[in-house]
Amino acid sequence: MVIVDIKLLSGFTADTSLLGSSPQTFAPLVERVDAGDDSVLVYLKEVMRLRRHTCPPVQDARLE
Repeated sequence: MVIVDIKLLSGFTADTSLLGSSPQTFAPLVERVDAGDDSVLVYLKEVMRLRRHTCPPVQDARLE
């Protein structure tokens, strides 16, 4: 198992509306996804080859 800890930039939050979806929505190797206040933990079953996945940030507040 591989755990990916993604730290969020200040002013951004994770879009948790997708967390209730099937893991197949994200990728077949994703076991589960947990979101905290300033980070997202992604639990992968295994890593077999290089893949690139993107997760667009959601801006929580406009910064000036």
